[in-house]
Amino acid sequence: MNSDNEPLLGQEDMTQCRSGSEETVKEEDKFDNLMQMSRELAHQLNNGLTSILANAQLMSLILKDEELRPYLKSVEDATRDTGTVVRNFQEAIRALDGSALQKSALDQGYRSGS
Repeated sequence: MNSDNEPLLGQEDMTQCRSGSEETVKEEDKFDNLMQMSRELAHQLNNGLTSILANAQLMSLILKDEELRPYLKSVEDATRDTGTVVRNFQEAIRALDGSALQKSALDQGYRSGS
């Protein structure tokens, strides 16, 4: 309250603050959903790549046809390269998720007056 016993923030100001925090919560939910979808995507890609790599390696051991080996090697190499891309993607997700957690903790501390 100020010296005239009027609130420092008017009703309109409080409504704007409330809608701003609701918008922040919506954005945080969107970010959380995106992070979860990204983690799931990376997990599913890794499962497929593991199967492809294992089968290519098994075929390379079983098949006696030397003409096929370069093609199987190509499949193995491409699978490993794609696996590296997925791992880099996972690391980026973890870094984003970690920085979002730190920001959220700082925001919580700020809101609680710490």
